[in-house]
Amino acid sequence: MPSPPVGGPSVPAPPAPAPPAPTTPAPGTPSPGSPSTPGPSGPKTPKSGPATPTPTPTTPGPAGPATPAPPASNGPRVTPDSAPEFPDDAERWQEWWAHNEERWLDLRTRVRSAQASPEGRTTTHERAADAVFLSQHVIPALIASLADDQPEAVRREALLALAEIGAPELRRADAADDFNRLALQAARSPRQALAESALVAIGLAGGDEHVRKLVHVLHGCGDGTAWLETGRISDRQRAFAAYGLGLASVQSENHDLRRYVVHHLDMTLARELGAPDDVRTACVQAMGLAALPWCDRGTDEVGGRIPAECRESQLVFLTELVEDRREDRIVRAHAATSVARLLVGAPEAWREEIGTRLCKQFEDRRDTPRELRQSLALALGMTGDSDGDALDKRVRRDLEKAIASTDQPTRHFATLALAETAARPGIGAGEPLGAAASVRRDMLSQLARGKSTQRPWAGLALGLLGSGLNECGALPSEDASRALASRLGDARSPEEVGAYALALGLRQDGQERGAIEEKLADFAGRDEARGHLALSLGLLGARKAQEPLRTVEIDSSRRPWVLRQTSVALAMLDDGELPARLSRELSATKSLPEGVGLAHSLGRVGGRAAAETLLARLQDPQLPDVARGACAGALGEIHARGRFPWQTHYAAGANYLAGTRLFGAGSTDGLLAMP
Repeated sequence: MPSPPVGGPSVPAPPAPAPPAPTTPAPGTPSPGSPSTPGPSGPKTPKSGPATPTPTPTTPGPAGPATPAPPASNGPRVTPDSAPEFPDDAERWQEWWAHNEERWLDLRTRVRSAQASPEGRTTTHERAADAVFLSQHVIPALIASLADDQPEAVRREALLALAEIGAPELRRADAADDFNRLALQAARSPRQALAESALVAIGLAGGDEHVRKLVHVLHGCGDGTAWLETGRISDRQRAFAAYGLGLASVQSENHDLRRYVVHHLDMTLARELGAPDDVRTACVQAMGLAALPWCDRGTDEVGGRIPAECRESQLVFLTELVEDRREDRIVRAHAATSVARLLVGAPEAWREEIGTRLCKQFEDRRDTPRELRQSLALALGMTGDSDGDALDKRVRRDLEKAIASTDQPTRHFATLALAETAARPGIGAGEPLGAAASVRRDMLSQLARGKSTQRPWAGLALGLLGSGLNECGALPSEDASRALASRLGDARSPEEVGAYALALGLRQDGQERGAIEEKLADFAGRDEARGHLALSLGLLGARKAQEPLRTVEIDSSRRPWVLRQTSVALAMLDDGELPARLSRELSATKSLPEGVGLAHSLGRVGGRAAAETLLARLQDPQLPDVARGACAGALGEIHARGRFPWQTHYAAGANYLAGTRLFGAGSTDGLLAMP
């Protein structure tokens, strides 16, 4: 097909009027105009930009495909206390796991399922009692924690906790107006970390009425400076507003709101060709979360550069950014993974069209920057499947070649991506899982004969392959599980022990439980290995392992990461005494690190008893600020409406090595470092 005009930075800034509507608009495509009614159905245009497409007012609700979850799932909080004191090397597999753990484990669902009644569901009475407790106790306490006289550490955690609980629950508790007012006060704060957390929280809470205000901040226009009562909006604030818009899009089912968001993200990319990479990167990442409905157009019917029309136009726009050599390499890298997110559920013709273009870019080694190749490996893993279609064969062939790449991260990402494609059943030519056996053999060969740096990645890939096969009802190979157990038995470094243990847990092969329990005893003083060994036993449902895990729990009271992993494992094993035990330890401790770790663990474990303990400590002014803040964050975790922690929408599947000041493994005060 003829190549449409390149979008994004290669296009001159648009003139003052809004882009004209296409001659034959897709159903639901917004029409030009500027009604005075505020809100997503008629947002005013920021003073510094052109008029915006104005959607026809609609009632929020299902209207076409829902926003795809971040590929397969969501990741954990990537905060300084959420990982052990590992060597500072972002290229180790633990960094990938920290961003993608929830994507593969779905820990909230596992833990909450273990707490359900014997019938497999929470009773109506329990749900009603929890709702009353949330409305009458938890939300009011968190709202009180946002007052100006409260410490910054408490206000930041309470803001994000209330946002995770969400606008619907805030309205039911008659607290929405208070949250809006106090969040705005926080956004106006001269304290940078508090103000930035507020911008993210305002989007995360999911109130449609906030989107227009975040757009003003994104543009840095007069309405934005007036709202924030500041003379100038910084690039950091603009980037966090973009991240907030992406989260608002995830929470909303109003596709007109998403069109409005996509239009203004596009406007920023088009008008500010020299904008800092923080702002441009945040815009392309946010666009990957603002999935629009499909408009059923063919691959030769979508052209131009109006991504706010439909999902197809979003894909064309972002793919052209990936291909544009004039664009910043970091922006191109994150555009690639945004494309992969938006391809979820794509019609086959579009998956083939966009997937082929990604392959072509991946194969062009000379003109494809290192960061982009890494992202393309991840994106192809989310795009391909295991059948015999020409595209899927090409994807797997490209990933197989990349495993020999001289760039180590590309090699490692390609290893995991190849396993991911092999575990995804296709609907095209040949067997749905036709590639699974050959990819398994390749991974076993790497496990047996690969370099020491490659073996843990190959082991983890076998875990992902087994997990994917389990999910679609196919039995993973026993030979692969035995090979992993053998490697685990011989391993001496925490690097390998953790990878092989997690792989066995992901594969759900309980026959190899003994090898994991032996290593748990052997590595009694090695935190890096113990946390992953404990989590593996939880995944395997090894109830007989409760006693040794309780010993690890007691020994790890001052090691927050190990304690959290062990607590999650015990919760999955239905240790009914765990919340009470952790609550007693939390009430008795005088140690700040121990108190923070116990609070976060209680947040993961959940339940009424845990919430009551955390609530009491949040309201105790004698406790250190950080300890109270941790309790606020844990209350948000217990009552969060989402299936996954909010950071995972951006963390899962992302190339964290393509870093900016606000995103990636090297960012200590950016998006993923928020509480």
